[in-house]
Amino acid sequence: MMPNTPHDEMKLAADKAPQPPWYRQPYLLLVLILPLVAVVASLSFVNLAFKNRDFIVKDNWYLDGKALQQDLTQDVNANRLKVEAHIQMQPQKLIVKLVSPYSLEAALMPATLTMNLSHATNPELDQVIALKRQPDGVYAATLPLLKPGKYFMDLIGPQWRLRQHVKLPLTEVTLHPLTNLGTVTH
Repeated sequence: MMPNTPHDEMKLAADKAPQPPWYRQPYLLLVLILPLVAVVASLSFVNLAFKNRDFIVKDNWYLDGKALQQDLTQDVNANRLKVEAHIQMQPQKLIVKLVSPYSLEAALMPATLTMNLSHATNPELDQVIALKRQPDGVYAATLPLLKPGKYFMDLIGPQWRLRQHVKLPLTEVTLHPLTNLGTVTH
């Protein structure tokens, strides 16, 4: 069929004009950029999650079936014995003296005690210090260089534990048994 009017001729010429290839269409960028941005963002978040993993939970927690429980036996024993630790932190030396209104048996006064210094936010700064009993009854150890900051200080005996938050540097601190333990089940 032949075009009848000049308008039909222009329409026919526009239909015959070459179309750009699919990859040069302007809407293609709009359609592809949004999913590509989402993929790049999600991969960056996955990378961030693997670089900043959660740290392992310490402090006597255990799994009972699917319930997470905390074992407070050592804290209860420290409370019953009313044991306290007077700690002196001298340059490169740590001295601990245990005090209780009850006589502490040899089983409760071992040859070594363990002190855990756990940094509040950076596990790379955590320290485990073995304290040895001296002839005068105090415990002593070489104190490693500690960076200033907030730490959880745990002094662990064979059947008891003393725990307190401390801010280093400090020269003296007294650890008391935890008093608000709630109900303890065994």
